[in-house]
Amino acid sequence: MYEFLKNYINKNIIDKSASQLLKKQIQKKDEQLFNIKQSVIKQREAITRQREAIIRLKTFRDNFSHNMAINRFLNFARQCEENASNLNADVYCGHGVQTLPGVHILKQLNGGISMCDVIEVPEFSARAVPPKWHTSMLNTIDAASHGYLIKSDKLITIGWELQKILLKINHNTSVLPNYRFHSKPKRSTQLREKFDIPEDNKIILCLSTISSGYENLLEAIQTLPNNIHLISIGTFVPNSYAEDIKKLATKTNISERIHFLPPVPYEELTSIASEADIGIILLDPNIPNNKISLPNRVFDYMASELPILAPYMKDIDKIITEHGFGKSIYGTSAKDWASGILNMLPMTDKMSEKAALAHLDLCWETIEPDIPEMFGNPKSVTFLGYNDLSANNRTLRIANTLTTYGIKVKIAGPIDTQKTLTNNIEWYKFDKC
Repeated sequence: MYEFLKNYINKNIIDKSASQLLKKQIQKKDEQLFNIKQSVIKQREAITRQREAIIRLKTFRDNFSHNMAINRFLNFARQCEENASNLNADVYCGHGVQTLPGVHILKQLNGGISMCDVIEVPEFSARAVPPKWHTSMLNTIDAASHGYLIKSDKLITIGWELQKILLKINHNTSVLPNYRFHSKPKRSTQLREKFDIPEDNKIILCLSTISSGYENLLEAIQTLPNNIHLISIGTFVPNSYAEDIKKLATKTNISERIHFLPPVPYEELTSIASEADIGIILLDPNIPNNKISLPNRVFDYMASELPILAPYMKDIDKIITEHGFGKSIYGTSAKDWASGILNMLPMTDKMSEKAALAHLDLCWETIEPDIPEMFGNPKSVTFLGYNDLSANNRTLRIANTLTTYGIKVKIAGPIDTQKTLTNNIEWYKFDKC
């Protein structure tokens, strides 16, 4: 009996001890499971927070990208404000409407005269290659630009048709054409040597940044005699258009008469261009900005003593017909171009002589004396460029002219400091916006 009781007691003690141990193990497992569950919950909460943060960042990115142009223009104005004391002058002249927020903040902080060099139509929506901006932002920028132009003390612009538009906005608008300094071109044989073009063959030159219309010119060349070559010097925009054009040129049966060159140095331009027989202005007059255009190429061709063929645009037509060194065509089809080229070729020698005479009348030296007065005869001028002005021939011509009259000149913007900058001008480098 005693043994039985002893065994019974021992068994119960062992069972109880085992039960307690098991309970502890279960409790520990429960605690571990609870901790795992809590960790999972925290991880899920962290993932949720990360997803929400990503959504917020994407929303911010989308909002920023939609409004990027406005942000860039305002960043440019902020840099003007931060450098206000260094940029202090009697006159602040912005190159293009993008600079106007900066122009007016400098006037507000320092006093002085606000100006804008309006080099194309103010509305971005009317440009030859309109920016791919959200409509609301495009409208906002155009409206803001219009308001700044009204507030500006003076405007200058490149041609008389654009002046007519600007006079409706600001009555104090003057024309300062993109005339070149007078020089006699040094005849070159570079084009004929590079592309192996015989001396008795004709060269049609297209000197420009091209965004449309080249297809019709290519088609026109295909219908013309085999001794006529088309050479393009410049760039095609956008890049996809450049690729399309080069593929199209390769597919034609006249690829040996179609030639492409990148932009050439400005100081070599007239020498190289003078080798051609006709200079083409390839612009679509149906685009508002082109319709009122008076591009540099008109004066580049004229200085090269090169006859000009262009679609009818009032300012261009006025110059080339009054001075007798070009013709306008009243369409831009392949047939229009082909007919225009054939009609002009017999007259190129006489037109070349007239271009040389026109260059005597329409050169920078003839308008230089009027430039200080256009700026209000100041003691100092600060030019603002949203883009790099160190290679902008128009601004540099104006700036250098002002310095010859004893006017202190500063230029501010995203300057390429690797270039050789003229010593008579003070340069202020901004971050590119």
